[in-house]
Amino acid sequence: MSNIRITELDFDLIKNSLKDFLSNQTEFVDYDFEGSGWSVFLDILALNTHYNSYFANMLVNEKYLDSAIKRSSIVSIAKHLGYTPRSTVGANAELRLIVNNPLGNPTNITLESYTPFTTTIGENTYTFLNLEPITIEPVNGDYIFESVRVKEGSVSEFSHVVANPGTDEKYEIPTNNIDLSTLQVFVQTSITDISSIKYEHAKNLIDLTNESEIFYIEENPFGNYQIYFGDGVLGKKLERGNIIKMRYLISSGQEVNVSSVFDQNFHINAQIANSSDISVEVLSNSTGGADRESLQSIKFNAPKIYASKNRAVTESDYAALIKSDYIQVESVAVWGGEDNVPPIYGKVFISLKPFSGFVIDDITKSNIRNLILRERQMMTIIPEFVDPDILYLNLKVQSEYNSSATTISSTEIVGFIRDDIEDFFKEELSDFNKDFYYSKLIEKLNNSHSSILGTLLGVKIQKRINPVLNVQNSFLSANSLKYNNTIERGSVDSTIFLIVRNGVTVSVRIRDDSDGNLRLYNSSDNNAIELIGSVDYENGEIFIDGITPIGFPPNQFDIRIIVRPDLNDLNINTTRNQIILIDDSSSNVLSNRDSGVSINITAA
Repeated sequence: MSNIRITELDFDLIKNSLKDFLSNQTEFVDYDFEGSGWSVFLDILALNTHYNSYFANMLVNEKYLDSAIKRSSIVSIAKHLGYTPRSTVGANAELRLIVNNPLGNPTNITLESYTPFTTTIGENTYTFLNLEPITIEPVNGDYIFESVRVKEGSVSEFSHVVANPGTDEKYEIPTNNIDLSTLQVFVQTSITDISSIKYEHAKNLIDLTNESEIFYIEENPFGNYQIYFGDGVLGKKLERGNIIKMRYLISSGQEVNVSSVFDQNFHINAQIANSSDISVEVLSNSTGGADRESLQSIKFNAPKIYASKNRAVTESDYAALIKSDYIQVESVAVWGGEDNVPPIYGKVFISLKPFSGFVIDDITKSNIRNLILRERQMMTIIPEFVDPDILYLNLKVQSEYNSSATTISSTEIVGFIRDDIEDFFKEELSDFNKDFYYSKLIEKLNNSHSSILGTLLGVKIQKRINPVLNVQNSFLSANSLKYNNTIERGSVDSTIFLIVRNGVTVSVRIRDDSDGNLRLYNSSDNNAIELIGSVDYENGEIFIDGITPIGFPPNQFDIRIIVRPDLNDLNINTTRNQIILIDDSSSNVLSNRDSGVSINITAA
């Protein structure tokens, strides 16, 4: 038996091992195993051994979170860690409704819950609903719903009759596109007694009693969510004959997100106070939609939720709890006040990136602070939310290609390069803790097409500020412009904005003089007007003592300050809440704005 190589897993190696074993037996000396029926038997034995080895290997792999492949295995392991994978999330929009000529000029009117609004994105029409009723009174005779938050999805209801009360009986929700944040569960006493009680989702075991009207959620092996109820100790136990009623939205997820740069229109498909004359204004486009959680995300998040033990003490605890309970956030950056610049002790700073866009509204921040963190954090620590700090990269690509090695046009090659740039930013950047590596992008661009011989890449870093017009704006200390990379001397420049000087409107831009001084320059003759701040080239920081913009050139709505990184360090690093994005600018000569990505290709 010592001749059997039990470590072989390949079919051919297993067969050869069996053949070698039999050849060394006195009964089979000089036996031809290839030219006889024994070859068939060896094939069967090798196949059976190979199959069992593969099966055993897969069984072991599926037992561990790192190596598991099947969703059912990953979800099952995550469940043991107390983690429920995130569901599909419906996009949210904010609307303003003006109701004209309501019947009888009532003293108040109500927008009923689940009132449908529709919007068209591409060739598809989507329905949005308000989840709660809203009642208003007229102001100066006008009936206006100032801020109506609506969520994408279609209402669905499902019910089960309780047959065997207890935790073993679980009730499946028959769709995998449910938005769990919209799930409402009611328990009706019986078919004859229609009184019902609303049950709440139990997110922790604190303060639960045998009378707590709660339910639990988990994902089953078939990819659908299911709910179950208490056992009479941790939560109220149901009774035979109870009727469980569930109401929820089935959502389309990420495909309904619309960028703020596009005009989106909504139409209401109902009457309010018997009036069909309703104007709908869009305050914010539909954003925040997300597809159900991926396997990679479950593997990453589940251990961190388990490690947090449902308390917020460390930075990772805060991040894990927010990602678990606030399902519309894609990623979280958290740092302690001692690591802030300047240090602020007694605080923890939190920056959130939603699935669409880069800003979380104040209402959501308040909900996270009060509903998710307050009962879990240390009493002496104050959470403070900080919006992501965006670094935009402006790219100038110069490629040379061998025209005799391809039949496609230079325009098509430019298209390949542009697609690869977008893929690079999507895959490698656009999130917290993601640094830009110059050589990686060069390598990707050189591989955009086989005919490309080489590429030169110019990189600039841009920060955007939205100053308050007609008042002095300062950017100092904690509010300074942090590029976080060494700045090349003499490279600071900005888009044009308007100021008043000696009673005359002047168009100006911000530039440095290579000696660390930041000045306003007249954009028409490039003459320096006044000193407004300073540049720390080594640490990559710009300080502005004060500017008072009164407006912008046409099609410009902010001030964009651009710098070149030092040629000795073209990698762009991020820290804390910084995110690197591609500059999406289009060229605008009037405002001194270059195209965010320019590509020039020449034939060799």
